[in-house]
Amino acid sequence: MAIREDELAANQMGIISSTPNCWPLRWARVSPASAGAFYGAYVSGIFPSVFDFSVSVIVLCTIVLGGLGNINGAIFGSMVIMVTDRLILPSFQRLLVGLQFASIDPGHGR
Repeated sequence: MAIREDELAANQMGIISSTPNCWPLRWARVSPASAGAFYGAYVSGIFPSVFDFSVSVIVLCTIVLGGLGNINGAIFGSMVIMVTDRLILPSFQRLLVGLQFASIDPGHGR
């Protein structure tokens, strides 16, 4: 609490302020690294072709939809975006392809 209020005064009283300030930075390095390691083990390899522009857009959309400062909102936003991307959009694409074939050749199904 002393570091939060006045870091210089806390240093003068003998409280080491560098260690608590480094924990968020350490966590910010460890969590993405471990997530990347688990993802690499899941897909059996990491290749540059896996991380194309659409992956960046989906990650950005999950953050924006969920909110930057709200962890529950980010989880909910990522679930909504991923369900939409993995389940709803492919079935919508199949529907549109079916409508395209039906409009090009109306007697196709006979």
